[in-house]
Amino acid sequence: MTEPHPFAHLLTASESQQVDAALLTSRDRFSVRVALYGLRILQQVATAEGMPLETLNPDQIQTWLHQDTTATAVVLAQSMEMDDDFQAFWAKLLWSSIKPLQQAAIAAQVPIPALTLPQVIQYFEHQAQPTRSDLGL
Repeated sequence: MTEPHPFAHLLTASESQQVDAALLTSRDRFSVRVALYGLRILQQVATAEGMPLETLNPDQIQTWLHQDTTATAVVLAQSMEMDDDFQAFWAKLLWSSIKPLQQAAIAAQVPIPALTLPQVIQYFEHQAQPTRSDLGL
């Protein structure tokens, strides 16, 4: 029996289908996925650091990535190197998801950790809608 991927809980097949079905461009669907990965990993970091997710910074995230054996195993399993440059890149990518998550949480009127996939998708769909000025009106 094969072991499940260590980060398989980040996006299930059903969730991936929901993202794919969203009325979004490929770029926006990628952004939704990054936001969801960020949400789930940042919750782990925040729990480990004992602080609110919104207050994390890239250095704290990078330190967690360096110390987390699961994160290292995932990277190594993909034949990639978990060096300082990659950790810095990954930490900044995760940290960059905080802003859209904050905005999605405000729109949904819930705290960031309570965000659901439909709420995140809805936020990105709303952001993707053209404004009157985009349409030249």
